[in-house]
Amino acid sequence: MAIARRGFSLIEILVILTIVGVLGALILPAVQAAREASLRIRCVNNLKQMGIALMTYHEVHGALPMGYVAAPSPNAYQTSPGWSWAALILPQIEQVPLYNAANFKLPVEQTANLTTRQAATGVYICPTDRDAGLFTVRRDGSPPVGIFHTNSYAACFGAGLEIDDFPDRGDGLFRRNLVVRHSEILDGTGSTIAVGERGACLVKTPWVGAPDGGISSFSDDAPAGIPDYHSIGHGGELVVAHAGDVGFNAQGTSPDDFYSPHSGGGNFLFADGSARFVRSTIALDVYRALCTRAGGEILGSDAY
Repeated sequence: MAIARRGFSLIEILVILTIVGVLGALILPAVQAAREASLRIRCVNNLKQMGIALMTYHEVHGALPMGYVAAPSPNAYQTSPGWSWAALILPQIEQVPLYNAANFKLPVEQTANLTTRQAATGVYICPTDRDAGLFTVRRDGSPPVGIFHTNSYAACFGAGLEIDDFPDRGDGLFRRNLVVRHSEILDGTGSTIAVGERGACLVKTPWVGAPDGGISSFSDDAPAGIPDYHSIGHGGELVVAHAGDVGFNAQGTSPDDFYSPHSGGGNFLFADGSARFVRSTIALDVYRALCTRAGGEILGSDAY
């Protein structure tokens, strides 16, 4: 005798699909949040490695590295040879072969430095930075400089002064041709930003240095409402950033400002070697105070 087999009815199938859909909708945000948390931790680890490198560099040389190295000149845009803080600490981030491959007597854009400038150095790539990679550095009204690899981070020039107008006068930790010692950080190393995020998803800049005549502009897919697309970065703006006239990650951000691709804020390295997450809602005066080395402000950790 044949046994009748009962299948699922249409209503039962629809109920099951609805339940699966609801569960998927509930789980997906949690999965995305976990993934972002993991990426943020990896970004923090990058900054911590830079922090160790900067501390070691200070122990060896008695000061932090220059923001970038340039021949003496009254021209604020002068950058050549252009080697950045990130290139100067290569031995301290265990990139000795890459450091040895560089010819520091020649500008960064010279053919002899092709290997160095196009190298993908993991510590300078934020895993959330979707536009990181090789890109062409352009000149304003001239043929391109060449192909370089991006940096997801920038050293802190300070606040209040424009980098392309006063490259030697920043009130932060990194300037053109000048060094800062820990003893000069009067606001305290734990309250002074050394390096922060400036993602290639906003503006592509080279980690190796500021090539002569090079400019930076916003990425084609920069977040809507953030940048003023008429802005162009010149000179030292390619390797250092500052706290400008708008808040962190705020509308009106310029190529020489910090910017993070992380949701709700971004990661910063402080002069004491600690890496911390700073909220996008940070008050402008607090943000600017964190970017200066001797402003005399007293800040609590709850301020940011």
